[in-house]
Amino acid sequence: MQGSQRFLLGPLEHKGRIAGWRVGQVLCAGIACLAALGVLALSTGVLGIFCALSIVVAAIVIASFPIRGRTIEEWMPVVIRYAFRHSKATIMECVLTEFEDENDKRHVGVLADSNGALSVILKLESTGISLLDEGSTHRRVEGFGSALSVIAREGSVIDRASWTAWSVPGDGKDLKRDLRIRGVNGIDHTVASYRALIESVSSMAVNRNITLTLRARTTSRRGNGVISSLIEEAKTIARAFEDSGHRKCRLLGPSAVEQLFLDRQGTMIDNSLEERRIVLQGSQKFSSLSLNNELFVSWWIAEWPRHEVSAELLAPLLLGEAYRSISVTVEPVSPSIALRRAQNARTSGAADDELRRRGGFMSDRRRERESDHLMTRESELVDGHSSLRFAGYITVSASDEALLFTRAAETELAGAQSRLLLRRLQGDHARGYVATLPLGAGLP
Repeated sequence: MQGSQRFLLGPLEHKGRIAGWRVGQVLCAGIACLAALGVLALSTGVLGIFCALSIVVAAIVIASFPIRGRTIEEWMPVVIRYAFRHSKATIMECVLTEFEDENDKRHVGVLADSNGALSVILKLESTGISLLDEGSTHRRVEGFGSALSVIAREGSVIDRASWTAWSVPGDGKDLKRDLRIRGVNGIDHTVASYRALIESVSSMAVNRNITLTLRARTTSRRGNGVISSLIEEAKTIARAFEDSGHRKCRLLGPSAVEQLFLDRQGTMIDNSLEERRIVLQGSQKFSSLSLNNELFVSWWIAEWPRHEVSAELLAPLLLGEAYRSISVTVEPVSPSIALRRAQNARTSGAADDELRRRGGFMSDRRRERESDHLMTRESELVDGHSSLRFAGYITVSASDEALLFTRAAETELAGAQSRLLLRRLQGDHARGYVATLPLGAGLP
C-alpha cells in the first residue's frame, strides 16, 4: 500500500548474554576449559595437549555451530525432554465454566488452565484490512494499539492477550448472508452474477475464526472478583476496537467456546463431571504431532522483520486454505518494570561493548542497530508509551506425510514473503500447537 503507515518492530531481545554469548554457551565453554585443565594436570605430553585442545574445539563447535537454526547446546534440552516424554499423552487440559455477568446478564465462558489462570475469549470479525483505504487502515491499527494499551497499565488484572486466527472448511453461508444484506441496493444482474459465483466456489469456502483471548494474572485472589474484573476489562477492549471502526466484538458464552475447541483437531469435551473439561490428547513424534489421524507441524517466529513494515505484514500467511493457524501472544509490561528493564538492557549492552573492545573485537552493524533500538525504546517509555512482550506461532495440518511436506513448504515460503524467520519446533510440536489455540499460551 503506497504511502501507508509503517512500523518498526525492532530486533529480538536477548537476555542474560555475556559479550554476546548465551549463558548455555558460556557454561559449555567454561566446563570445557576446566576439563582441558584437568587433562593437562594429568599429562603435559603431546597426547595430553592434543586431548585438551580437542575438548576445547569440541566445546566451541557445540556452543557455536548451528544445525537448522540452533546450536548443539540449544538442541540438547529439546532432545532430552523428547526422550523422556511419553509418545501418547494429554497435551493440554483446562476447565470450562459458566459465569453470569451481573451488569449485562449474559453468560460468559471462562477457561481455567492447570496453573489456575483464567481466560475469556472475544470473537473478532475479519474486516479485510488489505482492502481498506489508508485512513481506515490507520484507524484500525490505532484502535488495536489503544486496546492493548488498556492492559499495559499499572495494576491491570490481565497478564496475557493472544490474537489467534485459523480457518475451518465452510459452506459459503457467510458470503450468502452478506449478499442478502448488501444486495438489497445492488443492480439485479450484478447481484445474480455474484450469487452464481458464490454457488460455484461454495465447495472451496472456508470460515475464518479470529479471536482475542484475555488471560487474568494468577494471584492469591480467586473466585468471582477476578472473573468480574477480567470481563470488565474485556468490555473496555471491545469498545476500543469498535470505536476505531472494527466490527462488533462479543464475549463468547460456554457453548461458543466449546465449539471453538471442537473445531480444532484432537479436542475432547468431558461432560461426565459437573464441570466441562477440554482435553487435548495426541501422539508426538520428533518431526510432527498426530491428533485424530491428522498430522501437525508448528513453527516459532524466531525473528520479525528488521525493516519497517505495513499493517499487512502477515497477509501472505493469513490467506490460504483451511489448514493453517496463526497466533501472536502479547504480555503487557507495567511502565515501571519496562523502564527498569530498558535501563538494565542498555547498561548490559554497554558492558558487552566494552568487553568486546578490550578483547579486540569490533561491534558489527547488527549490534549497533540493537543499541539504537534500546535507546529509542527507553525514550518511548519515558514519553509514556506502553511496552509489550510478544511471540508468534504458526501451525499447519495435513492428512498424510506427503501433503504435510507440501503445506509446510508453502508456509515457509509465505513466512519468507512476510520477512519472518521461522524456526520449526522439532521435538516440541505439541507446545506450538497449544500456542495456536485460543488459550493465551506461547510465552514463558
